[in-house]
Amino acid sequence: MTNVHSLPESPEFTPFWRHVAERRLCFPMCRSCGRRHWYPLPRCPHCLAADIDWEPVGPDGTLFSWTAVNHAFTPEFAGKVPYTVGLIAFAGAPGVRLITEVRAPPACALRIDMPVRAVFTGRTGAEGLHFVPAIT
Repeated sequence: MTNVHSLPESPEFTPFWRHVAERRLCFPMCRSCGRRHWYPLPRCPHCLAADIDWEPVGPDGTLFSWTAVNHAFTPEFAGKVPYTVGLIAFAGAPGVRLITEVRAPPACALRIDMPVRAVFTGRTGAEGLHFVPAIT
């Protein structure tokens, strides 16, 4: 199957996707002020330092918001609709919110602040990561 997420890759995202392929979730962190940020930038948006490193966070997050996508905006997505896109927040990375696919069983009602967990598929790019409800 063709990778439906085969958009041109920006070099700033290369470390993120490399970590996803290694089944780890990492975000940029400024060594000068100690704050994380998202999207990847060459300088810290908080203090403007250029001393950025990628630090791991755990696979657990919370669902900050979500939307159901019912219309394929490109032909590559026609076979995927409907699907859910969520905004995930992480306790270990204050201020970071990741936009990603959320997969839940039909009987599972998504809700704000619902615990979710990363699932790494071993595939490349965006197909290598999605989140599911963390049923406890």
